[in-house]
This record gives sequence, structure tokens and C-alpha cells, in this order.
Amino acid sequence: MFMLLLADLDDEKEGVALLHELRQYLQLPFRLAGRSIDLSCTMGYAVFPRDAQDVETLFNTADTALREAKSLGHGSIKEYARGPWVPQTSLLLEQDLRHALEREQLFLDYQPKVDLATGRVSGFEALVRWRHPERGLVSPADFIPLAEASGLIVDIGRWVLHEACRQLRAWLDLDLPGPAPTMAVNLSARQFREPDLVETVEHSLLTHGLAPASLELELTETASMFDSARAIAVTHQLHALGIKLSIDDFGTGFSSLSYLKDLSVDKIKIDRSFVTGIAFDARALAVLESIVDTARRLNLATTAEGVETGAQLDLLRQAGCTEYQGFLFSRPIAPAACEALLRRALPPLDRGDAEDVLQEVYTTIWRKAAQFDASRASAITWLAMIARNKSIDRLRASPASMRTAPIEFADDVPDSADTPPEATDTTMQNARLDQCMQRLDGRRRSLIRTAFFEGATYEELAARVGSPLGSVKSWIRRGLAQLKACLEQ
Repeated sequence: MFMLLLADLDDEKEGVALLHELRQYLQLPFRLAGRSIDLSCTMGYAVFPRDAQDVETLFNTADTALREAKSLGHGSIKEYARGPWVPQTSLLLEQDLRHALEREQLFLDYQPKVDLATGRVSGFEALVRWRHPERGLVSPADFIPLAEASGLIVDIGRWVLHEACRQLRAWLDLDLPGPAPTMAVNLSARQFREPDLVETVEHSLLTHGLAPASLELELTETASMFDSARAIAVTHQLHALGIKLSIDDFGTGFSSLSYLKDLSVDKIKIDRSFVTGIAFDARALAVLESIVDTARRLNLATTAEGVETGAQLDLLRQAGCTEYQGFLFSRPIAPAACEALLRRALPPLDRGDAEDVLQEVYTTIWRKAAQFDASRASAITWLAMIARNKSIDRLRASPASMRTAPIEFADDVPDSADTPPEATDTTMQNARLDQCMQRLDGRRRSLIRTAFFEGATYEELAARVGSPLGSVKSWIRRGLAQLKACLEQ
């Protein structure tokens, strides 16, 4: 890390322009030992006297901006943004962090992971949070780097592992329907180098009576490459216990394919930076497809991170990705909300249930037709399409043979009404619905898909997105009105 002081500038714009020019030069390829080398440069900056009144505080604010820039991805430039709480010095933050574990200020949220083949929640990733009694929620971007630098990450990592295993045991004891979920826990580079890592993991599993295969440990490329010989030995030991291992944020570190061959890993997690642009950038999609194809050839599963749109999800499914997580399904949520998700899991359907499921869903939607102008064919078409899509999502929770079952509506709808002709032309209607859904903004589209096609309650949605119940209802109501208007055009 380097620090640059720019003095005698006319204004902030001049300084920012210089930073962009510097980044451009630093990212030019150069040759070293006969090889072409490419570098990336991430920058954070602060302005005196706006962001600080003295040299020490100026350094700290610039360092905070740099951490925020790193969280945005390689090559980012980020100005210092004063939030609800800004640490005055790293020393004070470290002192508070040392007490946080003792005073039970740390807690875990969990982000669901979804199996792309079945649509079921396949597991959760444990994410540590810090609720300070005076300063409120402290961003992980502020305290995780400090914990790693100070060595506190080892104690915090042990606590996260223990607490995540305890929580998984609690969910398993509920004997909920559907396949048992797995738990993913991140290992920091510092924790990965601890000599007693294998014993620590084994102890947590034995303490909570968990099968080793129910635990997935995520290590970064940087952690695994720090000492390749030891990394190979440690991953082999963990794998021998039956624990699943994955490479987190794949493609953002050293990206050496050799360690995928040598390390005993089961999965690679595709970083969100490779997912963001796949719906509109052919090159981005080509890179992602190459990663998935490489993993498949090595018999490795793949998890896509940061999935936020239905278009991204469809492309991931077509590419053969096995699992995803992201705001499209759910942001990190509290244990109670995770339990609600698990309770909603449907048992597998056999083929004889298909017609009953379709008729049940269609009947439910039809009874709501009185809320709309059912005399207009487009309104009925809309309801029929929602019913069809919701039925398909139900069937995706079934075995592979069920996912190929024909989708047809029976004629015995309630109140002696006939099935509208529009309900039979499902291919055209589904394409039209998808077209109109894509016109919605990401938040409304995600909420409508989850509410209508997955059957989530408004309360569950509010818990997922972390917003007031009234706001969620308002977003869905406006989104439905916009969707209906599009379908009636």
C-alpha cells in the first residue's frame, strides 16, 4: 500500500482527475522476466479540511475510503464518505473489538444458498456482524480487515465456526421437511495458517453432533496460495474428515488453475464481479461459462455470488451452474427468518401429484380474479400466466422426472366457470409475462416473483429485504399495477 499527498490543487476535481490518470498508467501491462504483467490499482482518498482537521485523522479517513474501494472491487476509486459512525483511530476500534466477543456484541446473519436444479434452499453462509452498544452496526468492511491485521480474526473465526455449527444443529433438530441444509463458514488467511485448525474444526463438529459433510469451509485464493505445500496438506486433512471445501471469490486472487488440481476442494464460488454483467456483456458471459465449464470438467460444483436479476439467474442455469446466492432470492437474514424458509420447504412430489398441484394453484389464483377486471381477456391471461409460472416453480422442487411433466390446466375451475382460452396458449403467455417482468425495476421484480411464484408472505419478504412491512406491500402493489398495465397493452 502506498500513500500519496497531493497539495496545491485548485479543487477536488483536479485531484480526482490525477488519480484516474495515475490508475490508467499503473494498469498498463509491463514485461518482467520475459513475461507480460498486468496490475490493478484500487484507491481511496480524503480531502483536507473537509474530511479531517489534522494529519492523523486525514490518514485514517483515507484508509477508510480505501477499504470501501476494495469492497467495490479491483480498480475502484472511492472518496471518503462520512457515515453514521466513523472510527477516529484504528486503535480505538481495535480496543472495542477486543471486548466485542466477550460482551456478546457479535452475532451471525445467514445468507441462503439455492440449488439451481430444484429451487430449494440448499444451505446457508454464516456472516459475522457487530452491534456496538453506542455506535450501532459496524460495517464488516471496517472491522474485518482490522481483525485480520491484529490477529483477533483467529478468536472471532473460532466463535463463528462454533456458533454456526450450533445454529445448524438447532435447525436439524426441528426435523423440517426437505433435504438437510448445509452450513458454509469463511476461513480467513490468518485462521487457515493456524496449526490447530483441523482439530478446531473437528471439535466443533463433535460438540454439536454434526456430520462432516454438513459443513462447508470457504477459503480465499490468497489464503490457499500463502503456502501452497501446507495448503495442500491441510485441505487433504479436512477433506479426509468428510468436510466440504470451496474456493471463495474465485478469479479475484491469484487465479492459478494448478491449485484447483492439487487442492482437495469440492466447489468454487464465482465472485459477483463475474456475474454482474452477464445479462448484457457477451464477454462477461463467456468468462463465466468458461469458469463453470472448467469446474464441471474437474468435477467441482459452482456457486454464483451476487445474483440480483432473473436474467442473470436464467443464464447461470443455462451455463450449468449448480447453486446461487444473492439479493434476488434473499439478503443475509436472521436465524428466525432462515427457519421460516426451511419450514416452507415442500416435500418431493411424485408424478401422480402433478395434476393436483396444478389445479390447486390455478384454483387459488382464480378465486382472486374478482379483485381485477376479469371481463378483459388480458386480465384473465395475466392470472393464468401467474398460475402457470407458480405451478412450474412448485414442480421444480420435485425430482428430475417431475420437472419434465406437461403443464396443463384442468377445466373444473370453481363457480362452474370454464378455463379461459388464454390459459391454453402458455408458451406465448409465458414469453409475454417474462417480457413485462423485465420492465420492472429489480426490487419490484424480485418481490413479485418471490410473493407470487414462491408463495412467500409479506412478513417473510420484509424480513428478507430488511424493510418495513408497509414499504414491501407498497412496492408489490405498484409493481403489480405496472405489470398489469404492460400486459394489457
